[in-house]
Amino acid sequence: MGLGTGEAPVKECHLLVDEIYRVLQVKRTIINDKGLRTIGRVSALLHADRPDEMIFAHNIPKLCFSTSKNSSMTMGYMCGKYVTFILDPFQYPLVMKNHKQLSFDVFSRKLSEKAFSIKKSMKNEDLTHELHVAYQFLQGKSLDTLLENMLQNLKQMFEPQLLKTKNWNTAQMLTFYRSIIFEVTFRTIYGKIPAGDKKRIISELRDDFFKFDDKFSYLISDIPIELLGNVKSLQKKIINSLRSENLAKIQGWSEIVQRRQEILEKYLVQDLEIGESIIFEVFRLHSYSSVIRFVQEDFTFSSENGDYCLRKGDLIAIFPPMQHSDPEIFEAPEEFRFDRFIEDGKKKTIFSKGGKNQKFSVMPFGLGITKCPGRYVAVVEMKLLLLIFVTYFDLEIIDKKPVGLDYNRLWIGIQHPESDVLFRYKAKS
Repeated sequence: MGLGTGEAPVKECHLLVDEIYRVLQVKRTIINDKGLRTIGRVSALLHADRPDEMIFAHNIPKLCFSTSKNSSMTMGYMCGKYVTFILDPFQYPLVMKNHKQLSFDVFSRKLSEKAFSIKKSMKNEDLTHELHVAYQFLQGKSLDTLLENMLQNLKQMFEPQLLKTKNWNTAQMLTFYRSIIFEVTFRTIYGKIPAGDKKRIISELRDDFFKFDDKFSYLISDIPIELLGNVKSLQKKIINSLRSENLAKIQGWSEIVQRRQEILEKYLVQDLEIGESIIFEVFRLHSYSSVIRFVQEDFTFSSENGDYCLRKGDLIAIFPPMQHSDPEIFEAPEEFRFDRFIEDGKKKTIFSKGGKNQKFSVMPFGLGITKCPGRYVAVVEMKLLLLIFVTYFDLEIIDKKPVGLDYNRLWIGIQHPESDVLFRYKAKS
């Protein structure tokens, strides 16, 4: 069987891997006060009837939700690793406290090496440190400059739309917004592509990126990237597009790290407490990002509920949807409430459970010092888009049917809808 780059070879590879792992049945176990207890058997990697779908995509929620009432921790075996899930939100700070034994770096480096073909640089501690320090350019005064550029890029993108969309235009919501966010983020971070090649370059890079992103969950597994069809070739194309010699052709890409003294009209965005509440309510309902740590040595995890022995080489994880859907923390958690994160006209950040304040109420960007460094940019970008669309456009959803979630992106971010949503838009008259 040859390994090509089309859809057929991908399916062949999935079927081959499915046959290999079909017989590898593993026991799912729960850690409770009595120790380890077997509760069932699940396939190690792939569904027998749906070979293109990772097993953890559907079993993580079932495993966690089914055991949360009786246990503060639970264990699963996925993709060749034992993973201990912390179900009690009051134990989350212990993950940060024990950072020497529970490492995010080991996990992230292995993922980066496979997903982005980063090898030598990940082993250079000095280089890694300097790259980490560079995250400061996503905060403070540098963030002001970044957001000023973003606002200008949004204006340039939407002014032509406002001139030609006096009539209704129909689009698919996920596809439409993904395209806008990709282009404005690329322009803001890397600069402006020369006009002659702009449409072609952006279109090709966007299509390659989305195809690669749709396969990203497979890269968390131990399946060799060579068995994932065209993922390897997509990876090479994206990396090549972002090499220094290619970025040098883009005008103004270095502006993102220049400190300007001009003040961004950011105060308008900062005052949009309703907008931020809406964004975080969406995070609460749809963010399935997990906090994952690599256990670097045999370690006793001590908590109010008892001691748990963690083995070197295993993983420990926090699964935030457990907390996001807890009725003790969020009233009617299944409902979307736009003002849930507002109290007395101000941003609400503290929620409680059992009479005790819960510090980490929503965690779409991770935990502690390893939080996503681009979180401020992401939230403000969403605020700006909300502001532009509700101010300048009439919007109407065409598809009225409820849309569920596509759980293939568990562990790695916001879940996409299981199907796209048709809507129409036009400039306000």
